[in-house]
Amino acid sequence: MPQPSCRRCGTCCIKGGPSLHREDLPLVEEGRIRVQDLVCIRSGEMAYDPRRGGLQSVPRELVKIRGKGASWECVCYDRASSQCRIYAARPAECRALSCTDPAALYAVMEHPYATRFDLVPADSALGQCIAGHESLFPVLPALNLALEWVRSSAGPVPEELMDMVRGELHFRRAFAERVGSRDEDLWIYFGRPLWQVLAPTVPALEGYGTG
Repeated sequence: MPQPSCRRCGTCCIKGGPSLHREDLPLVEEGRIRVQDLVCIRSGEMAYDPRRGGLQSVPRELVKIRGKGASWECVCYDRASSQCRIYAARPAECRALSCTDPAALYAVMEHPYATRFDLVPADSALGQCIAGHESLFPVLPALNLALEWVRSSAGPVPEELMDMVRGELHFRRAFAERVGSRDEDLWIYFGRPLWQVLAPTVPALEGYGTG
């Protein structure tokens, strides 16, 4: 079957980078997709699902090509030239996507998704740090606490929630300092900062960890 031709309009790239599937793992292992360009969307986070036409809570973690800054525009997309810098090594979802017929993309989205532990052995030191972070600072309880607060519309952000946000930020900053890296380059391992995940629900957290 011929591959769909791309009009290079950039619409799909501006909406967000693709999720990776296990069939895409060789692209990462060979360095054709950089680890620092990836982000883990942790279980419970909201992500856009084109099959449902809106944001959905993800039931299991996803590995995606991350966005630029606070936007979801794919970090591999160059607006000035309307080009993808990894086009020759683009993941399965990008290869399948057609603006006129989404059926091939939807079929690929049924393939097994990649996770952090496809890239990092669970029994490694880094794997244990990832598991520890997930145990201490899971997304769903924090999001549920934020939603309860929004529904109650009662006063300041709960201290329990702020303790989670502060603790998670300290964890990731300490780890980044220890390994001599930027936090943003570690998003594949720990996901986005908890304050950033919660900010759409709790606007008071907007920009919390940037100072």
